[in-house]
Amino acid sequence: MNTLDTESVLEDKSQSRMAGLTIVYILFFGGLLAAILPVVGLIIAYVIRRDVEWVMQTHFNYLIRTFWIGCVLIIILTFVTIVGFFIAFFETAFTSTGGSSSISFEFDFFSSIFNIFNGNTYPFTPRVVIFFGLVSVLILGLIIWYIVRLARGLKALYLGREAP
Repeated sequence: MNTLDTESVLEDKSQSRMAGLTIVYILFFGGLLAAILPVVGLIIAYVIRRDVEWVMQTHFNYLIRTFWIGCVLIIILTFVTIVGFFIAFFETAFTSTGGSSSISFEFDFFSSIFNIFNGNTYPFTPRVVIFFGLVSVLILGLIIWYIVRLARGLKALYLGREAP
């Protein structure tokens, strides 16, 4: 095998690894539509990252880090949303009964939840509206963070630079 053949084989391997990295980026972007796609991309990133040159390895590490940071942020946001939801609705149910007895408080809370899911109107307090507005802003911020992070990494990849 001469050096020309060796160079073409190395070039083919480099291009296939670049294509693999691009596919992982696409899978991560697809996570905005289907949550399973970044998991598939994560598995591919863990498998391929050992066999690539250093610059591409930084991109795989960047994507893996993006996945785990995103998971932690989603867990925190979910916890805050669940706790805030119950606090907001307990506060709403509590103020609707005047806070006189725990039996009517519990009954009003659960009947209020039942009425919401049956399509009946329920008077949301300003705190409930503000809470859901803040959660919406946090979700939007998380999505923007995710898109910007992936776009920066993809730009660096096509400029031939290491991951940001």
